[in-house]
Amino acid sequence: LASVSTDKDAFEVGDIGNEIVFTREKMMFRMKKLPGDFMGVNTVIKSIVPACSAVISAEEMLKCLELKRISAGAQTVNLVLSKDAILLKCDGEHGDVQTEAAAIVSKGTPSAGFYYNVDKLCKLFQVVSGRVKLELDVKGLLLIKSRSEVYFQVPQRAKNKRQPQISDNAA
Repeated sequence: LASVSTDKDAFEVGDIGNEIVFTREKMMFRMKKLPGDFMGVNTVIKSIVPACSAVISAEEMLKCLELKRISAGAQTVNLVLSKDAILLKCDGEHGDVQTEAAAIVSKGTPSAGFYYNVDKLCKLFQVVSGRVKLELDVKGLLLIKSRSEVYFQVPQRAKNKRQPQISDNAA
């Protein structure tokens, strides 16, 4: 819903049995309610203590994340908050691609940074707009905060680069 509307759009909301319906002018959006208990996301988010943070425009971050399209086969992106920039690096089948974007960094990450799923971050930054704040805890748990939304990403292990195989016949 956030990707097809702006903050100024007004929706009427209705609860119809096992669905929630959002309507405005010539559009209707419905969501199915899922039965059961769910994790208290607010509790998880509030438990994250930021150790590093940076502010950047979502559009600039998306532009930098699109480097994964150049780096064929990249599944993860290494994110490092440095002095005045966010560094992003992907290891692809045809080599490494690295880019950086100017940002307001209050405290940087360790030099090794943290790894995240590049496709999930691209999808997230396609929906978010304006200035966003990235907050990371010491384990790399990432909060991405816009004016009215908070997104949560879990770090991944770094993908090991393939080592060249040595033939038994090599002398």
